[in-house]
Amino acid sequence: MAFNKKKKRKIIVDDKEFFWSATGNDEWIDLYVSSEIKGSPKILCKFEYHHLPVTTSYVDILANQFVITPHIVRQVIEYAFSIGWKPFEKGKDLNLLHIDDKINLRLDKNIAINDKEFWFQFSLYGAGIKNKE
Repeated sequence: MAFNKKKKRKIIVDDKEFFWSATGNDEWIDLYVSSEIKGSPKILCKFEYHHLPVTTSYVDILANQFVITPHIVRQVIEYAFSIGWKPFEKGKDLNLLHIDDKINLRLDKNIAINDKEFWFQFSLYGAGIKNKE
C-alpha cells in the first residue's frame, strides 16, 4: 500500500521530501511526519496549545492558540535526525511525545490570531453582529 499524501503538506529538508499533518485534540496538537517510502518510520509528536487565558465581563476565554508552521515541522525533523531517526529505512515509528521544550516554538509569532484581531472578533460576538461557528 502506497503512502497516502491526501490532506498532507509537503516540506523539503536537506533536499529530501517529507509529508506532514497536524491535528488538534482536546488537550494537545498532534504532528505526524513521514517520508513517501512504504514501511519507513514516522515521527509522532505532541504540542501544548499554549493558549493565553483572557477574562472578560462575559466569559473566560482561551485565546491565541499556538499554530504548527513549516518552521516548526522543519525543527522537528532536524531534531529527529539528531537523535538517530532514519526516515528512508524500514523501522518503528519515532514517538517523541511532547516536544515543546525541545525546539524553538516562537510563541511570539506562531499564534492563530493577534490580540487586536481577537478583541475585534470578540466584540462582534458580544454585540451579536457575528454568530459563533
